[in-house]
Amino acid sequence: MENTNVLFARKRLIQLIVLLIVVFTSMASGGSVVGAQFLGSGDKETACHAAEQLVMICGLIALVICGISFFGNRRILHLVYGSVEEQVMTYAAEYFFITSLSFPFLGIYNAGAALFRVMGNSNISMITSIVMNGLNIIGNAVFVYGFGMGVAGVALSTLISRAFASIVILVLLHQPKYEIHCTKWFLVGWDGAMLKKIFSIGVPQAMQNSR
Repeated sequence: MENTNVLFARKRLIQLIVLLIVVFTSMASGGSVVGAQFLGSGDKETACHAAEQLVMICGLIALVICGISFFGNRRILHLVYGSVEEQVMTYAAEYFFITSLSFPFLGIYNAGAALFRVMGNSNISMITSIVMNGLNIIGNAVFVYGFGMGVAGVALSTLISRAFASIVILVLLHQPKYEIHCTKWFLVGWDGAMLKKIFSIGVPQAMQNSR
């Protein structure tokens, strides 16, 4: 019975998290178009600046969603799913609590992956995604069957694999050999005009794809 509740809780949470992933991915893909436009016009410096702004804003948006999800855990679950069996809600809250910590990493990863795709270098995005999913599968086996952590182990594996993928994509994105790359790690600065361009493309795409 407990395993059934774990699977049911995870299934319900996956629906919500998939929606968030769609929003992150759509926002990143739409925003990366701005960098591609500058790159197409031969302005590589501005394209790189757009990339930095995209990574920053995707990370910040994901961080805000992380905070809301982290502190509003059960309230959000009750709002989305209504009344469910208490044991299912407990497992769902535990899974959501841990995986919400991975949202900033996911936001950064999606921004980086989208930038590599607009550069025509989708192999990096694909390989990083394969490694991330592979680590997640291995982590599930280790934490669930090795340490008997149940739903917490599944969530922890997701968190670790997304953190790893975001670090890898961010390091690669700072390599000057790529046409679009980031030159700063921190203190990127707030460019309202550039962010407006990113939002003008990214937000409508995110809203459309989340329906």
